[in-house]
Formats: sequence, structure tokens, C-alpha cells
Amino acid sequence: MADAFVGLVIDPVWIVIRCWIQPEVYSNFFLIFIMLWTHTTAATTLNSCCVSIDCFIAIRFPFRYQDILTKRRCYEVIILVWFISLSLSFLIFLKERLKKLELFVFIAITMCLVPLLVVCFCYILIFKLARKQFRRIL
Repeated sequence: MADAFVGLVIDPVWIVIRCWIQPEVYSNFFLIFIMLWTHTTAATTLNSCCVSIDCFIAIRFPFRYQDILTKRRCYEVIILVWFISLSLSFLIFLKERLKKLELFVFIAITMCLVPLLVVCFCYILIFKLARKQFRRIL
């Protein structure tokens, strides 16, 4: 849902706002849109992170997959992802209390770097497991 919202709504509207409307940087309209962009982008990256973890668990523990990833745990992770992404977006309103650079670095690390490292780590482990299985087959 977050991917579709980003691709169909947020990114095209962002292009229109930045190219044609060009509001003042600290207007309420601009801040609300930045908040929506942060929320949906964080949800997208964190969901991608969850998908890679799901793939790793499915490949590493194929017989215990149903026990590890129960419906309740899936719901908890989905709620946690959306809560984190909403929390990141509301940090924009605290910009008066936090320095802009600190806020940008924190959001960038939480939104991009951590999910990127988790995804890379999971897929490296998946590749190692696949190569190990391939050697067994040979």
C-alpha cells in the first residue's frame, strides 16, 4: 500500500509542487507534504526490509517458518513499521527544538541506511545459503 501511494500520489505531487507551485520552504502546506513524503518513504523502505527478513527466514528455516512468522507477529511488525514511519514524519514538527542537520541525519539513517544494511545482510546470507545448497546438490 505504501509503495502504491508513493508511486501514484506522493512522487507525482512532489514533482508538481517543486516544479510549478514552488511554495515557501516553511509554509504549512510544504511541511505537511514533507511529512507525508517522509511517512510513505519510511514505510516503503521499512516494508522492503521486512520482506527481505521474511525471505531469509523462509530460506533459512523452511520447516519452522509457520511457527516463527505467525499471524500475530506479522500484524505486530506491520503496526510497528507504520508507527515508526509516522513517528519519523512527526519529527518534522519538532524542527524548532532540534537542529535541522541532526534531524536530517537521524531521519536519513533511520529511513535509508538501517533498512539498506538489513536488506544487504539478509540477501548476502540468502546467497550463501543458496550456494551451500547448490554445492550439496552437485
